[in-house]
Amino acid sequence: MKFKNNEKFSVSGIEIAEDRIRFNKTEILFEDLELKQYHHHFMIFSREDNYKNKMLYYLKDKDAVILFSVLKTIIKDEQLRTKEISDRSV
Repeated sequence: MKFKNNEKFSVSGIEIAEDRIRFNKTEILFEDLELKQYHHHFMIFSREDNYKNKMLYYLKDKDAVILFSVLKTIIKDEQLRTKEISDRSV
């Protein structure tokens, strides 16, 4: 609910703001955000700069599963928003 109200919040050490995430003095805009899922962990990274990344383990990092779900939803919403903007007639 906080995300829908444009409130900042944190999950598993990742700050989620209005249009970006922040971790370890790094920022990634939602439009540039990508996830890669593996068996025991997942990667958060920037499509533009792969050096902006963070790896979280499902079992080791508290609330990592919740974070993965939240970020997947954010990416999906961002893709829909971008599509709606590009589908608008001029």
